[in-house]
Amino acid sequence: MQCLNIGHSPDITNNAIHPPYKHISKIASPEEKIALLRSLFQGRVDVYPRLWINKKTGKKGFSTVCNNEWVEGYAKDQR
Repeated sequence: MQCLNIGHSPDITNNAIHPPYKHISKIASPEEKIALLRSLFQGRVDVYPRLWINKKTGKKGFSTVCNNEWVEGYAKDQR
């Protein structure tokens, strides 16, 4: 399943690969350094795992789910 159509998303751009960041120096505060690190290694907040269980076999697993699953233009339901 394709979760997010990047071409139509207003908040996802090429900056996801190289996000803009403020240059900081060695004398920057720890809070500024932590903020920079978090901005560079931020994960997607619209995707999360969903537990599924097969009723016949009892097998368990996880599937990727998107918050935008039912938003027109973002997700393509392929069921």
